[in-house]
Amino acid sequence: GVEYEINDQGCAWFPKPINLDRAIDSDVNDLAGSGQVPLVLEHLRFFKEHIVPGVKIGCPIAVGPLNIIDAMLGADLWLLLHDEPDKIHVLMAKITDVIIRLVKLYKEVLGESLSTAEIGPLYLARGGVKIGSDSMVMMSPAMYKEFVQPYTERLCREFSGGYHHSCGYYPKHF
Repeated sequence: GVEYEINDQGCAWFPKPINLDRAIDSDVNDLAGSGQVPLVLEHLRFFKEHIVPGVKIGCPIAVGPLNIIDAMLGADLWLLLHDEPDKIHVLMAKITDVIIRLVKLYKEVLGESLSTAEIGPLYLARGGVKIGSDSMVMMSPAMYKEFVQPYTERLCREFSGGYHHSCGYYPKHF
């Protein structure tokens, strides 16, 4: 629902910060037909059809809602957490809904259970979502508990558990 560009490495990114109200009001109704989702679905279908028997294709990792709004709002996010916390929660909830819908769509295409996940050579027998949350290391544990944990817990409830990944040092947050 918001404008993005594809960089030289083929990754989607937001070239300039997006206004918080505009992000909240963005249209996210047609997920399967918008943005990069059709391309992801095409690739998932291709690999599912052409992969060597016995090799599993797992659902892509879900970039966590905090990472997404960090990319969308840029450095403004860190001020908005203090100045507009209620709006940040609205946007976090909206993005969490989108992540749930996307993961369900990807799992449907792959024929993967909602409550299990493939992570490289690992199999999660209980937990169907992989959540990337690198931006959390830039906030205090108290801010994490207020602004990230409720949405991570919601994702994990929806998929009977999950796998949480961060490239940073985060034990103090748990």
